[in-house]
Formats: sequence, structure tokens, C-alpha cells
Amino acid sequence: MWIALGFIQPSRGMTMEDIGGRYFDVLVKKNLFDKVRGRYKMHDLIHESASNFFAQECGKLVDDEESSVKISKTIRHLSVQTTNPDIIKKIGQFKYLHSLILFYKTSDQDLCNVLFEIFKASRSLRLLYIYVARLEIIPEEIGNLIHLLYLKITFRSLTMLPRSLCNLYHLQYLIFYWLGISREVKFDDSLPIDINNLCNLRDMKLPWNFISSIYKIGKLKSLQELNMFHFRDVSGINGLENVKDAEEACSAKLCEKRRLIDLTLCWSWSHTDSRNTDLDENVLDNLQPPKCLRNLGIKRYMGIRSAIWMNNVNPIFNLEMINLTDCLEWETLPPFGQLPFLKYLKLEEMPEEQMSLAHLLGFRREKPRNRKQARKRSKEINDLNSFQSSTVSYL
Repeated sequence: MWIALGFIQPSRGMTMEDIGGRYFDVLVKKNLFDKVRGRYKMHDLIHESASNFFAQECGKLVDDEESSVKISKTIRHLSVQTTNPDIIKKIGQFKYLHSLILFYKTSDQDLCNVLFEIFKASRSLRLLYIYVARLEIIPEEIGNLIHLLYLKITFRSLTMLPRSLCNLYHLQYLIFYWLGISREVKFDDSLPIDINNLCNLRDMKLPWNFISSIYKIGKLKSLQELNMFHFRDVSGINGLENVKDAEEACSAKLCEKRRLIDLTLCWSWSHTDSRNTDLDENVLDNLQPPKCLRNLGIKRYMGIRSAIWMNNVNPIFNLEMINLTDCLEWETLPPFGQLPFLKYLKLEEMPEEQMSLAHLLGFRREKPRNRKQARKRSKEINDLNSFQSSTVSYL
């Protein structure tokens, strides 16, 4: 939010998120915020003083309608927390807003009309956060907010996002939370196909089953965080069975993510019945991570061979941890024993008869007494630097 409102400026050698984190740490050390049950809260006296000092810039609307009379029509920042539909109808009179935070927990058929008026009137918005109990549609007029940098909406019942969302080319933060969403709900057509036009997106959080429907996600070259996975630190890429070909996989340009240290590549559970090994192999070949990667996980890959980049120690030289899960057709492991910093290797649900221990430089094999023990042990190798005592357990 600070970035969207221009409170943080870029600096060479640091991301704006890192700079904002440092600012916040300073405020905590100076006791402007207290940590309460895992959250941070501003002291009441400080909040009251700040509210009075910035009264011409910031305002708050609650269920008391008289509070709206005291607020200047030229304020830049407005917070609304109410169950009164008459209160939210007053938002449209604040035409110079840069930020709007709306908590409206009552189901109301007129809410869409209210949002329509807000989107028409408040075209200077940089930040918009809406928390509503129920919302059927988002008006296409949201496309009027051409200066919007941060959009967060939490709601129920919405099944499709407006196409005009793809016209918000300055948008950097896109966050949608569905309340009480079922994992069985399908949202294949909910995302506009042109969502990849938002080339300035830095952070995108969507329901888990939206991610695989993002067409040509590699075009989002500024993306640093996807569903709590940081492309600058940690990344998880799900739904790889939806990647159509090697070219689309290559467009993700993972090898250019110079701050990526943790990566998990996932195919879905249903994909374990697939026998399209060539496609899986081509996709994995073109998802080569950067050399700075420390931790690598691969789940439900149905290829027979290792990726080309895995057979060359140089691209994965710095790996410290590897986790391979449910890769049922993988015949031979890469030469992991040649990785100088590798400390931990975990193999789950991998075919015993197809694994070559020669590549692991002589790890002794310990056969589990039963399947339950094998699952619990999860085929862990805890210290690859001590080859004499390392253990591999197979199912």
C-alpha cells in the first residue's frame, strides 16, 4: 500500500518492498507499533494525534451518518466501515480520493450500483480495497481507474472478473480473496484472457485454482510474487499440465529471476494418469532456474528422463535441498552427488527399480520394513557431505 501511494521511492540495489520493510522495522523500534497476537497495532494516542494532524487529507466513515458531514470533500484518503447502505452512497461525493478502503459486511443488491458511481467519480484512485459480504459482479467501469496501482477485493459469489480490468496498465498489486471458497469450484473462464497485459504487476494473489488459467504468464515480466510465492525469493508454479508447449514454458524466463532461491514446480494430481511424457520433458527442459537457486522441488512430473539442465552441474551448482515427489516414470536421477553444497535430498513415491544409486556416489540403501515406515521416513538424506552414513529409503 505504501508503494501504491508513493510513500516509497526506488533505490539502486534494493526493491521497494525491501525499503518498505526497513521503514516498518524502524517504526516498530521507535514504538509507534505494538505487536498483538501476531498483528501490529498503532498506539491509540499516536493514532488520534495523526488523525487530527491529517484531518484535511484523511477521513473515516462509520455507521454514524453525522461523521460524513465533518469530512472535507477534498480529502485524499478515506476508510469506510459500515453496514448502512446510506453511508456507502455518500462515497461518490469524494471525487479526489487517492485511496479508498471499504468494509461493507451486509448483503445489498444496490452495492453494484454504488460501486458503479464510485468508479465513475473517483478516477484519481491509486489504491482500492473492498471487503464485502456478497458481490455478484464487479462493474466494468472499474476500467475508468486508469491510475490504480493497488487493487484488493475480498468477497463471496463472484464468478468472473471484468474484462476492463486488463486496461489498468499501471496496476502493480492485484489481490482477490474468495470467502469460503470450495476447492471443487472451477474457475477456468473467470480470468480475462488478456490479464497478461498488466505488464507492471509486481504481486498477484488469486484463488489457488485461478493460477493455472493465466494465459502466457511469462509476459508478466515484473511479477515478483504470485500467491504468496516470491519470485525474488521463493516461487511455486502449479498446474504445469496446462502449459501447451516448450515455447510457453520458456516464456516464463525463470533463469532470469536473479533473486530466486526457492522453486517448486508442480503438476496436478490428475496428471499422474497422463502418459504424455514428451510434453512434460519439454516443459521441464525450458523451466531452467537461475544459478542462485538453493532449494528445488518437483512434483508429479511424468517424464522419463531428467531435464537437460539437471544433468549439467553448473546450472544447479548452488543447490542445498532437493525434493522430488510422485515422479512415477523418472528412470534415472541426475548426478546429484556432484553438487558441492547439497545437504538434503528427499524422494517421495519414486520408482525403486528405476533409480540408479550410482549417481548418488554410493549411498547405502536401507529397505523399510513396511510401506507405512517408508512413508514416514519419506526417503530423506540428511547429510550428503557424509556419504558413509547417508541413507536412501524406497517404497
